[in-house]
Amino acid sequence: MGSERLDGRLAEIHVPTLVVWGKQDELLPISSGERYAAGIAGARLVSFEKCGHVPPVEKVPEFLSAVTSFLDGGVTPAH
Repeated sequence: MGSERLDGRLAEIHVPTLVVWGKQDELLPISSGERYAAGIAGARLVSFEKCGHVPPVEKVPEFLSAVTSFLDGGVTPAH
């Protein structure tokens, strides 16, 4: 749905942002996550191997680690 796309509004986001994405997401490809992270100033992208559309459910420990690190202001671990 074209009207649902966020691309044109990403630059309006001015808060620390963590973009999490499954590398095997079949609904929205990793390129979408990369585009979202690139469009938000200072955003960090964390992507998960062998993970589809729902990283919080599919990769619970890794997801929690990434979010906790982000909220603590640390470096988000690469996946």
